[in-house]
Amino acid sequence: MTDLTFCVLGMAGGPVTMPSFAAAVAAAGSGPVACLGERESGLAAAALSRFSARAGDRLTVLVPSRSPPLDGARNDGEVTAFVAAGQWLGRFAQTSAGVPPQRLCYEALRLATSAQGRDIAIDIVHRETPRSAPSANDCSVEAIVPHRGSDDHLLASVASLIGQTSRPLITVCFDQRPEVRTVRKLQEMPHVRGFAITPTEAGPYVIRQHFGLTSDAELIAFQDSDDYALPDRIRSMASRLLSLDVDMLGCHELRLDEIEGIVQAIRFPLDVSAALARIASHPQLFPTTLVRASAFRRCGGLSTLRRFGSDLQFLLRAHFSMRIGNVDEFLYVRRRRSNSLTTSPETALHTPVRLEFDRRWKEDFAAVKSGGLRLEHSAIGLHHTDIPYRIEDLHSGRQEPVVQHRSSACEPR
Repeated sequence: MTDLTFCVLGMAGGPVTMPSFAAAVAAAGSGPVACLGERESGLAAAALSRFSARAGDRLTVLVPSRSPPLDGARNDGEVTAFVAAGQWLGRFAQTSAGVPPQRLCYEALRLATSAQGRDIAIDIVHRETPRSAPSANDCSVEAIVPHRGSDDHLLASVASLIGQTSRPLITVCFDQRPEVRTVRKLQEMPHVRGFAITPTEAGPYVIRQHFGLTSDAELIAFQDSDDYALPDRIRSMASRLLSLDVDMLGCHELRLDEIEGIVQAIRFPLDVSAALARIASHPQLFPTTLVRASAFRRCGGLSTLRRFGSDLQFLLRAHFSMRIGNVDEFLYVRRRRSNSLTTSPETALHTPVRLEFDRRWKEDFAAVKSGGLRLEHSAIGLHHTDIPYRIEDLHSGRQEPVVQHRSSACEPR
């Protein structure tokens, strides 16, 4: 693994190398310091150029440059370099004393994406030429956030949506009994609506389906409740979705892996439709996506029969009615944690039940593509639960049945 160098940046004579992270912070005060490897030294200047316009507590993660893959998700390895500035660094240097240098980036990002670190602005730089500021647009956006798990993670996730440069309407729906303290905090936040589903343990797809089909917004943004959106995620992706004239758009993933204690860069192909035309793979991370509400409804939305896997099934089905892509940017931090749907022993990614559904969906996807099977008769068609779920508005107390559209097939594009 590459050795890391600790530097004080912004000095008249250029970067000054220090013997340790704590020494760099002590010398810089609240000024910018860097933890760099050989591959990231050229990215520090790009990160620093963005600091000048944004004062306060900041953390910029540096991801080594690389072209996106063509067909499916690609893990580009561990990320350990960063540039940081602000008053938070003094406290962080003290609490991280004794932490191995290779783990500092993980500890810094975990703090910044927590409820305690919500004042730390996060950025991700992965090329030496900084991306241009996204253009403004007038599209209405609703962010749908199903929640089951840590309320602290939820509050940090919602705070990242409130902090967007183009703020969406934020819809949070609890898939567990809501804590009064958390509900009150959400009610104090601007542009946030709170709901709860009963019976609980419905899984995220019933919630996404209901609010996706009933939304008045032009664009729907999905986000998991333990993940974090960079400040210009919504504006940047909405602008690109409109300029590229696609129906659904995702982005790369910066993975905060709390099980392994590392940060990883996961890249996805830019042309998802072309990737799926070649091979049934995993070319998009569903929670990163923005989708046109009209296209979501035209495709029938998400299957609700199972608590897991319906995002991949939706993507394979949507291929036949949508133009789908990803932007070549890291705008989303995904938290990998224990006891989630992708890591719990019953529903983890490589469990037999997951692998069997994955096989069936991909086989039927190929058959539909070749014309040998009708979409509505396939395993990637819509399949809904018959459980009578209800949604409660936590502000008014009003309840209504969950909306499920039972269209049998996507309309072809």
